[in-house]
Amino acid sequence: MAKDFSVFSIKSLDHDIKNVHIRDSTNQPYHTMIIADKTNKVQFEGNFETISVGIDQKNIAHFFRMIANLYQDPTMAVLREVGANCVDATIEAGTEKLGWELHLPSRLDGNVRFVDNGVGISHDQMIRIYSIIGASSKRGNNDLIGGFGVGKWSLCSLVNNFQAVSRFNGTKSQYFISLQSSGLPDIRLIKSEATTERNGFEVKFLCPDRKVSDFNEKVEKAYRFFAIKPRVFRDGKSVSLTYNFGNVIFDGGINNFSIYNGANSPVVVMGGVGYRLPSETLLENKKFEKFRGLLNCNIAIHVPIGEYSITPSREAIQLDDLTMSRIFAKLGQIVDSFVPKMQVDMDAFKGNTWEAKLKLKELRDVFTFLPDTLKLDWNGKPLTAAAMSVKDAKVNLYSTASWNKKISVDEGVKNIEANKKAFLFLDDLKLGGIGRAKQAILEKKKADSYASWAFYILKESEKAKFIQETGWVGEFALTSSLPKVSGNGTTSVGSGKVAKGTFRQRSGRNYGIHECVEFYKPASHVKTDRFILFPTAANKVFGIHQATHVDDLIKLISRQSKTEVAALFLPTAEYNDFTDSDFDSKPIVKFEEVVKTKKFVDAVQKLDSVLPWDVFINMFRDKTNWAMRSIPFVIKDLYGVFDENHVITKAFDCIKDIVADDPKSHITRAMKIIIELVDATIFSDNKSTNEKQLSEFKDHVDKIVATYPLFSPVADDYNVTNGNVRTFKKPLIDYINLVDAKN
Repeated sequence: MAKDFSVFSIKSLDHDIKNVHIRDSTNQPYHTMIIADKTNKVQFEGNFETISVGIDQKNIAHFFRMIANLYQDPTMAVLREVGANCVDATIEAGTEKLGWELHLPSRLDGNVRFVDNGVGISHDQMIRIYSIIGASSKRGNNDLIGGFGVGKWSLCSLVNNFQAVSRFNGTKSQYFISLQSSGLPDIRLIKSEATTERNGFEVKFLCPDRKVSDFNEKVEKAYRFFAIKPRVFRDGKSVSLTYNFGNVIFDGGINNFSIYNGANSPVVVMGGVGYRLPSETLLENKKFEKFRGLLNCNIAIHVPIGEYSITPSREAIQLDDLTMSRIFAKLGQIVDSFVPKMQVDMDAFKGNTWEAKLKLKELRDVFTFLPDTLKLDWNGKPLTAAAMSVKDAKVNLYSTASWNKKISVDEGVKNIEANKKAFLFLDDLKLGGIGRAKQAILEKKKADSYASWAFYILKESEKAKFIQETGWVGEFALTSSLPKVSGNGTTSVGSGKVAKGTFRQRSGRNYGIHECVEFYKPASHVKTDRFILFPTAANKVFGIHQATHVDDLIKLISRQSKTEVAALFLPTAEYNDFTDSDFDSKPIVKFEEVVKTKKFVDAVQKLDSVLPWDVFINMFRDKTNWAMRSIPFVIKDLYGVFDENHVITKAFDCIKDIVADDPKSHITRAMKIIIELVDATIFSDNKSTNEKQLSEFKDHVDKIVATYPLFSPVADDYNVTNGNVRTFKKPLIDYINLVDAKN
């Protein structure tokens, strides 16, 4: 049977200086959360007057507003604070396996629900905890996240009212909490009835429209360190989330820290809540300067609840003196823990001296806060990342500079620097070793033209002297292991003759100022159906043109012919004399013979009149004065769902032949080659304006928006995806069908 309707309001708390106890409305003291002790104990002897400190009842509303507006990020505060309450409730009840649920808002259902399977709250506890600012049942227990007693009011920073449902020992009570004109909330008991449901507590509110996306975007960050993560739902369907802070590149183990890849700010984790460590403030203190590198790492430091002070909003670490000293000690402990861990890595490492130095550099590159002179033991000797020095052993350096493919040679270098762009080889070949090294350098230059590459070459005759002077351990990389130098590219043609020309293929490079072609390799064209032959000049495609123009032309030819086409190149003089119809047992044709055909010309003209999708979206927005460019995306995605007479089907039918997903720029680049080297007159100027189709599309869209009022707001968020599936597609289809059925 339902109980009587009741209302209870916020009260203030008196703080007794003498006893330092906070008492609730029944005069029962709350436990005090174990936090960092920041005060000195003072003993008094004799009789002194004790003056109690409290809050003026006239200003209690102002005090509450201060609490409710503590948060710089209300969305994150609600996720963190209410979620922490759910976790605490499951821990208290021992129901961690059942966990708790979070129902996220959407454009179709804006309700947010936090549901736990914890201990629940009795009506008397509800009065004590919710009617008194600062009341909490969690103080004195550092297994629980909460403790300040103000987190439950984080909701008031976001909404003016919310609901609470408590299931406690066979009774289900529903409360409505709302802010009044006085600035204080009232808590109304709406209904209380018997229930067979297990104990637990639920908080529910209607999310403001402007915060719907915010909730969905921040949920992963809010709970990434929570020990008990929620089961998440949206629109009644389970949502899979990724809570990774990043890939762990160093695990601190018992020292309770982890360093991740990426560039996030360092965080301190207490009770599953990640607090940004204000490194810029710490570094203002000179004694923290030695930890600058560590404070620039993407590090998460785990400490017990209460180890560091936090602001009442629980949004940041509060840097009081005790917290600063504890952070300083923790950072020192972390740095000291690295050397033995790195030593373990080096003890397990197998390889030669060069590889060992690279391994040490790799560790140093990750942990830049360690001293540059760091030494580790390896194979019974001290190892540093510094350059190897030679005195009499002769080592030559072959290298290229950034933006320069020319190989320079330094003979008799004395310092050999191990790095990822450098290699050390023992030349075990009588002939050809240096040529192989040079070819290897050029191949790496093609893959990364911005980098400088270096090959140190040591002759076999210098090996013993080099080992003695450097203390080298392990085997050498040999020049004989490098690929042989490529031939001149000659190959057989279909006629049985040997083509003596220097046939080349695209190397994948896109810079006109560099080599963009290389000797033909049959193995790289196993799937090719036919070749298109182009002329080259000075080893560059068409001299002044970038190689990407040829790629675009090949793309057009492949699309038009629906075959796998590849480009081959000959110097212009050889190209002019070439007459064979086969190359390497596959058809080959000069490019101008392909592009002059009527079929190809018609295909290019059609493509040239098509609107790229991104251009069309901008035209649609500009011509209709609508800010939501995603409406065409939704119409395109729904095409084929409804019958041919449906307005959505008709809308896309208007534009499907005049828009394309591919950008138009590749057509323009390909046309430059065709026009300059063939004949510009083969293309006529008969482009369609597409005005009729665009006008009809706009009319259909106007009808869609008028017929389905929810279409526009849903389209505004429609591109949010979940596992490559449109989030709102099915609900939107159901909505359209519902409206159609009513009409």
